[in-house]
Amino acid sequence: MKKIFYLLLMMLAIGNNVFAEEIKLRVGYVPDTGFLEEDRQGHIRGYGYEYMEFLSRYGNWKFEYVPCTSWADCGEKLQNGTIELLPAMPGDYRSLKNVTRTDHVIGRYPMALITKDGKVKSQMKIGTNSSNAPVPSFAKVAEQENFKYELVNFKNFFEMEEGLRRDEIDGYIAPVIELGKQKNIAAIFDRQSYRLLVKSENKELLAAMNTAMDEMLMDQPNIRNRLNDKYLRAGGASLILNKQEKDFLSEKGKLTTAILMKDKPYAYHENGELHGVIPAVVKQISEDLNVEIEIIETETPADASNLIQRGAIDFIADAVCDFSWAKTLNMAPTQSYLSLDYVAVTRRGEEIKKNSVVACVPDLLYTKTFIYPRYAESDRFYCKSLEECFSAVSDGSADILFAPRSEVTYLLGETGAYNLEVASESNFSDEISLGVNIDADKKLWRILNKEVNHMDLGKIRNIVNEDMAQTANSFSLQWQLYHHPLRVIGAMFFIILIIAAAVWYRMYLKRKHLNIVQRMAYTDTRYQLPNLTWFETEAKKFLNKFEDAEENLYILAFKIDDFSLNIIYKKNLLTEQVRHMAAELNQTAGILLTATGNEKNSLISLCKEKNSANISRIAREIVRKCGGIETKDARLWINIKVGIADADKNNFHQSVEQAQTACQQSKKEVTIFDTKLQESLDFAKKIEEKMESALQNGEFQAWYQTEYELQTHKPIGEEAFVRWQSPEFGFLMPEKFMPIFERNGFIISVDYFMLEEVCKLQKNRLDEGKKLLPVAVNQSGLHFSEEDYLDKMRKTLKKYNLPKGVIKLEFSEKIFQMSINIEQEKRLTNIINSLQKIGFKIATDDFGSGFSSYKVLNYISPDEMKIDGSLLYGAMQSDKMHDILQNIIDLGNKMKMKVICEGIETKAQENLLLRLGCRYGQGFIFQ
Repeated sequence: MKKIFYLLLMMLAIGNNVFAEEIKLRVGYVPDTGFLEEDRQGHIRGYGYEYMEFLSRYGNWKFEYVPCTSWADCGEKLQNGTIELLPAMPGDYRSLKNVTRTDHVIGRYPMALITKDGKVKSQMKIGTNSSNAPVPSFAKVAEQENFKYELVNFKNFFEMEEGLRRDEIDGYIAPVIELGKQKNIAAIFDRQSYRLLVKSENKELLAAMNTAMDEMLMDQPNIRNRLNDKYLRAGGASLILNKQEKDFLSEKGKLTTAILMKDKPYAYHENGELHGVIPAVVKQISEDLNVEIEIIETETPADASNLIQRGAIDFIADAVCDFSWAKTLNMAPTQSYLSLDYVAVTRRGEEIKKNSVVACVPDLLYTKTFIYPRYAESDRFYCKSLEECFSAVSDGSADILFAPRSEVTYLLGETGAYNLEVASESNFSDEISLGVNIDADKKLWRILNKEVNHMDLGKIRNIVNEDMAQTANSFSLQWQLYHHPLRVIGAMFFIILIIAAAVWYRMYLKRKHLNIVQRMAYTDTRYQLPNLTWFETEAKKFLNKFEDAEENLYILAFKIDDFSLNIIYKKNLLTEQVRHMAAELNQTAGILLTATGNEKNSLISLCKEKNSANISRIAREIVRKCGGIETKDARLWINIKVGIADADKNNFHQSVEQAQTACQQSKKEVTIFDTKLQESLDFAKKIEEKMESALQNGEFQAWYQTEYELQTHKPIGEEAFVRWQSPEFGFLMPEKFMPIFERNGFIISVDYFMLEEVCKLQKNRLDEGKKLLPVAVNQSGLHFSEEDYLDKMRKTLKKYNLPKGVIKLEFSEKIFQMSINIEQEKRLTNIINSLQKIGFKIATDDFGSGFSSYKVLNYISPDEMKIDGSLLYGAMQSDKMHDILQNIIDLGNKMKMKVICEGIETKAQENLLLRLGCRYGQGFIFQ
């Protein structure tokens, strides 16, 4: 009874937050393993400790940390109920009975071979213990490092350590939680995933932990990466090179590098010697790898780029970690070791205008990646160097520039542009890495990656900060003289007054900047309207004061479907319409607040009304007023959808999400969020949780429907359709899951799976000597966003070595709805034409179902036209649809395409198609 009461109490506290008192749970751990450490009296830290403390806030728990003598002891305590939770247990958790682990991984730590000196001998006794996880790669490590071994089993970790100390063994295998602290690692292998362990019978606690971890990962999706950087990489990880990598460096003997950045604090000459952050990094690499590195000095960054392109040097010491850019220079970047934060620089006291002119250097990477997309050609002022950019903004030739924060103080002093001021917040960042020649031995790239991971990033940041401080101090007096000339020309008796004026002026600027920052934080610059952050802040004030018993508060979410209008007309029409709609809402009785939503062309409102019927009426009235845009030539109709949800002051953010969800899912003008919609969303969430494992477990299947000649019923091909045989959901048709996959992008993986299945089918038929008819497989328009789509398709054909024309790709006419400019249309057209050239047949699927059908034929020449079955159904009911279908068939025949009509279910439909000149069909009538 006591146990049942405890579980009931925990469920109520977790699910409903009824009890304010926190639930105490005992968490097992082993001291001195990195999970939890007391680095000073009363202060606890550690990867696992910080993870668990974050987790506690999502479940109203208070964790009590129970030290254990070993991980095996932790497992025993979990099984006998001394502790309720065991996080980060290394080894094989399946050795514990009646224990279940959570869905999400807490962390991944490598297994390591620990020796006294971090080296190996030709013959070794290696300690392990029964709780260790399997280490399948250890044999490979032994082969690479050229040693033989005998495994010696110990009861626990501490006995292994003692055995190594007494020279009973030469090393032992153990998980390493803090690489930086372990200095005697001989090899690293087999990263293990650690999860939270709970007794299997304690299902309520397991479910609560899974739910809490889900919620935490929604709020902090990068928590593991952040904790990795804070604890595992803090101070630099151990540098572990295998025998092959050591031999490579020994044979190489010497490496060469060049530097792109030639400004303070990165690389500069002083007293005839090269100084700065980058030379210091190169020196550190040389010492760590015990190899000489020569810096080849060049006149310009372009000269350094030339060297790496030609393979004249081994690596660039300060390459931007951008693979697309790096490929143009014939190099591959490593992980980054330094972040460059770019800040805006403007003339002091001047507001940034809407069409500000930006000073930029065209050859710099961030000019192409950040400035070009945001500033039109007419708003760019080109300079040869950053120094010229500073001078251009100072003398009024330009209004704004962007420069690395660490270079700004130096450049201000170098150019004397003291009338400029620097933004307090960064606009964007570049990550700096080592760029390795792409044709070099890959061992070098892996060695340098390990070295970057080994670097103490704190030391690098200190070098940057120290150099910046020295540069700033060298001209700080000149800066003050420029901004406060009265100090120079005034008399001594004005000094106090001038200082007071300076203090007042700084306070004024601070208030002004704070107002600007607050305005920027609460304003959507696209529409110059309050944003969602402002809305949630102000709405909570209303909710806390609202006590009207006769009226209720609701959230309204509006979204303008801008697709067709954006293609044909200027986008500023919609921008003005959003402002117009916001003004209409603010003038409507019952509307309390209005702001922009997260998506473009969307608004969110807080309103009060007696019931949802009244609020629906208000929403429809707004749609009626704002559903058209007046131009000089016409009145353009636009589609506006509205979602409505109750405003819950205890969970206001969720109320906003519910209204926006109702708006997004709406199939009519106004939709109220209800349990049915919630169930639909819950089902979609479950689908997304299972889709990847379903693909891996072979739950998706390829079903085939025959394409045939209408007159003779002779098969001419097949079309593959995906089905999902799910252990949890049962047998699912595509309409249940494909729309979800379209939204989240998983359809790309499913398409490749289906293509592989069709290729296997055709390959088997070919090997069996059967006649091959074309088999069609659908392709989503999302594939055109893949940079390597064509390469993947070429590799698939090459893999199965199939004849040309036996695989047919079906593209919906909707693909051309994705292209909103000529460049995108050209790219799409080139990809489809290339697919035809390499051996695929192309068919337009669902032809006639959308407004882009004829547009498709203007750009590509499909092999087949597949007419949507809705047109056939309509032709059976209407003379007008009969004529439309006739014209489409005539068009396809005239353009020498094979015309196939989908959705045939009756003999009468076959006869109609034959009379209209269509020779081929597909549908349930012929299986």
